Amino acid sequence: MIDAEQGLGDSIQFIRYARELKAMGARTILASQKPLLALFQRAEGLDELVSRHLELPQTDYYAPMMSLPGNFNHDASSFPSQVPYLHADPALAKHWRDKLAELEGYKIGIFWHGNPAYEWNRQRSIPLKAFRALADIPGVKLISLQKGPGSEQIDALESPFGLLDFGNELDGEAGAFMDSAAIIKTLDLVIVSDGAIAHLAGALAAPLWILLSKPADWRWMLDREDSPWYPTARLFRQSRRGDWDEVMERVVREVKKHVANQ
Repeated sequence: MIDAEQGLGDSIQFIRYARELKAMGARTILASQKPLLALFQRAEGLDELVSRHLELPQTDYYAPMMSLPGNFNHDASSFPSQVPYLHADPALAKHWRDKLAELEGYKIGIFWHGNPAYEWNRQRSIPLKAFRALADIPGVKLISLQKGPGSEQIDALESPFGLLDFGNELDGEAGAFMDSAAIIKTLDLVIVSDGAIAHLAGALAAPLWILLSKPADWRWMLDREDSPWYPTARLFRQSRRGDWDEVMERVVREVKKHVANQ
């Protein structure tokens, strides 16, 4: 049994090890946080999925999810990096693909504010207004992937910049991250701060740019622009602590190149 006892982003990142255990011949049970049950129903390598808040079944072995890299004796050269290992629900994917079909241009999903309960959240989160420069690029359409804390910044903008926000339609009845996963699969690019959406997009093998504070969380390592966890991700790091404007200048230059090549 794997116990997903950590935060949402950690659970999404380390669910990949279910596939590793399955390949070894194990029957794998995941004890997940209740909000993630719907999403993890589409994870590869699981034989059974249970809520960790209920009585757990008897198993031969038990492993906290965050201990699995150490259990496998993995390092940066041997992390299981094959993606995708999560998949969007096909019906939801069709729903959002049809909904966004009339939106012309280069579609970028953005996420700017992580879980405020996390002690480093203030440093890793990005003010929404910093994304205005992206919206000013001709042909670019921005879609909000923000849910909950941080969403209030949309209404607080002094002047809207065309951000498409689905509000309560996002990840409601379908379950946590379910609509987000479906939307991500329709986009040309996902640009996010460090948080759960970064791990979700990486697990889905979406084109992904992650904007990182200085210093960044341990899992992004040091001085590299790629991630051994997520082959489709590109990392943009702060050159100066707290300076998101310089990061966004680099991002805007690169987005302009992508749009020009469409």
